[in-house]
Amino acid sequence: NEAFYASIYRQRANTLSNLAYVLVGLYVIAYAWWDYRRPTKETDPYAVRHPALMGLFGVTCIEVGIGSGLMHAAMTPWGHKLDVLGMIATLSALIALHWTRWIPSIPVGGRRLPTWPVAGFLAVAISIFLTLNVHIFGSAGNTAYAGFIGIVGVVMAFEVVAGKTSQQYRWLVLCAVSLALAFYVWYLDRAGQFSSPESWFQGHAVWHVLTAVTLASAAIFYRSEVPINPDNTG
Repeated sequence: NEAFYASIYRQRANTLSNLAYVLVGLYVIAYAWWDYRRPTKETDPYAVRHPALMGLFGVTCIEVGIGSGLMHAAMTPWGHKLDVLGMIATLSALIALHWTRWIPSIPVGGRRLPTWPVAGFLAVAISIFLTLNVHIFGSAGNTAYAGFIGIVGVVMAFEVVAGKTSQQYRWLVLCAVSLALAFYVWYLDRAGQFSSPESWFQGHAVWHVLTAVTLASAAIFYRSEVPINPDNTG
């Protein structure tokens, strides 16, 4: 754990390393805006044809960078809340993007309506609700969060193995490897075995960079998807 400093950054490395999330978020939003403005076809990835949720995912990446940065810079309760909101929101947006690919539309009044607006709203609403009530869950909340990450990872891997869609699996591998390394570094840092508190090379800062790579890899993974059955793309 990094030492505290009497400066604008209470923790220097742990604060500045959050720029990685912001850069990933800007990258994802830029691609979503580009996809929105260009013509698409039915064989394009769902995330390309319906870029709103990808844009939301980019916004949540920026929020987690700002929230975590403010938390490590100020070490205040409100900074912690913003950090938690970003963590929950990125996962919620990713789950919304993942599941709307399976159910892209629903029948309403004789026509089919896209599910992404509802999924996006629920992702935001649930993230805010869980953040405001995170104290109720205690340590069980951390376990549930890790469980949801695992479930999303397993489902992503299952889709590749089952051949439901054609994706560039190397991005899924990078996503899994970077996340595994991030958790290993996090464990070493929590045990005080990574670096000294005064070092710029902090384990938690490395955690920020590696999990930012995980988020970027997940976004690219979904953009690489090509439907095997174009008639069921929605």
